[in-house]
Amino acid sequence: MAALIHTSLGADASKVTLAAKDMIELLCRFACNSISVSDGELVNVGVGVFPTLSLMNHSCDPNCAIIFNGRTATLRSIKDIDEGEEICQSYLDLTERTSSRKKELRKRYFFDCRCSICEEEAQDVRSRYKCPKEDCDGWLNVGDDLKIKSATCTACGPIENTVLLELLDVIEEHRKTLIDVEQAINGDASTYDLASSTNPIHPLSLLTAPKPALHTLRKTFILQTSQLCHPTTTDLLRTRRLLLDALLSHQSFPQAYDMATEQMTALQQIFTLHHPAISVLALMRYKLAAWCWPEDVGRLRGLAKEAVELLEVSHGREQGLCREAVEALEGLSTMGGAG
Repeated sequence: MAALIHTSLGADASKVTLAAKDMIELLCRFACNSISVSDGELVNVGVGVFPTLSLMNHSCDPNCAIIFNGRTATLRSIKDIDEGEEICQSYLDLTERTSSRKKELRKRYFFDCRCSICEEEAQDVRSRYKCPKEDCDGWLNVGDDLKIKSATCTACGPIENTVLLELLDVIEEHRKTLIDVEQAINGDASTYDLASSTNPIHPLSLLTAPKPALHTLRKTFILQTSQLCHPTTTDLLRTRRLLLDALLSHQSFPQAYDMATEQMTALQQIFTLHHPAISVLALMRYKLAAWCWPEDVGRLRGLAKEAVELLEVSHGREQGLCREAVEALEGLSTMGGAG
């Protein structure tokens, strides 16, 4: 806050004096109305105050997204908006379970979300786990509360108490393991040297995961995909994101391409088609494919075209990532190969 005042007022900043009560009120207003500033790849790089944008309300199914191009914030529609319809953005990470989002909104912004998604929490795809019964393809909903007394599978009906308790124990242990792995990886994270690298992805930073943590993470992922989680479950979304970062840092680009594809497919079941997170993954898939299969011009052209179509809506044609995708597509149009 002191830095913000100094930047805004310059030499006059030293003349500003505020009573403790006023300073606390100002800090609270800043906390509630500030907006995370991110780069085109949605990596947070700072915090800013944009009075007009702060007027927008939250929705867990937003029709708009804020995209930054340097210090300029642009509000972009990511779905069709009817005349008279309220424009809304999301205040937090929409890959989190409904129960988690509700808690965060109440704690940080002091309101209860009553959007259509939150009102139908029992249908939240981010809380879906596979039915523990053999030969059953159904799923059940488990949020943050692992003390639930009953649950119903969409295919076979109510789950027996003993079976449910065993499943909840597995989920609890699994979530603890995931937290431990995240801490291990983030605690040993190092900045990737992009300047001297031929890595085509160019994120701001990549994780160099310690081998034990990476091994545990892979085992966790196998458990999630084979026994535990629905593809859109928050736990699996988080694990894929961590594994994707680790695969990129180890330059395992073919495996990273597969992981990015799985993540993009899952997010398309949660977000609207033109959500910026989907667009970023689309461009990443093109870059990975260009590195792995440079001779497959037809494939690259299709991936680049998809990235351009998504980025033009989510980011805008003048934004850096979209310009990059357009240039790639234009370059491919001059090459031979199947279209």
